[in-house]
Amino acid sequence: MVPDSQVNQKMNKTAVGQDPPPKPRSQPRYTRFTNPDSKKAFQTKMTAINAMDALPMSKAECHQRYLQYIGEPYSKIVIGALILMRESDGSSKILLKRAAHEEFYPNIFEIPGGKVEDIDPSIWDAVRRQVYKDTGMDVVDVIDCVRSFEYSMKKTITKKNGVEESVWFTTLQHNFICETANHELTIDPAERSEGRFIARSEVGDLEMTEQMRAVVEEGFDWIEGSFLRLASFTV
Repeated sequence: MVPDSQVNQKMNKTAVGQDPPPKPRSQPRYTRFTNPDSKKAFQTKMTAINAMDALPMSKAECHQRYLQYIGEPYSKIVIGALILMRESDGSSKILLKRAAHEEFYPNIFEIPGGKVEDIDPSIWDAVRRQVYKDTGMDVVDVIDCVRSFEYSMKKTITKKNGVEESVWFTTLQHNFICETANHELTIDPAERSEGRFIARSEVGDLEMTEQMRAVVEEGFDWIEGSFLRLASFTV
């Protein structure tokens, strides 16, 4: 995320006779609280979310179930998919992708996923649709979930009377650990510029948001924990 401090504060001071400079693009931001108790309560609420409960829900049901801290529905619900692959040497990797033409995070790595649409009968259907759209892979099972997170985005809209207005849109992202039928990645250049499976040792070297990095790290934690659980049954 590009900090607001990096936006040139002098852009609005246009010399006479010059065309006004283009408006800087709005950037997503994470919820900020001035009251420490409010922040703690919200973090507790986000930690308590078990996204697996959302899988059978419709988009409308999710909007009713999961509310912002202020008690209002989120503007949109988004899903993310952690697709895991185990190598022949026993090491594990997670699929990440990026797009150069992204409006807010160009060339920033993230897990496959996207917005839940009205056409999706359930969150489970949204996971399958978005993963196939992003990767060409068929999801056969949602095994588990990791942390959900939320963010806000400021956009400028034009009202019917032609007046521009800045509006905040809020998003809740549920993140799932998915099993796919295969690991044959297909990238649509119109959607993504790159996609690849990465090892845990590479996570620190790739550009991604703090929230996404935490989700990926939690995915690798889940992998290591699952191996330990399996080992405990075979001893």
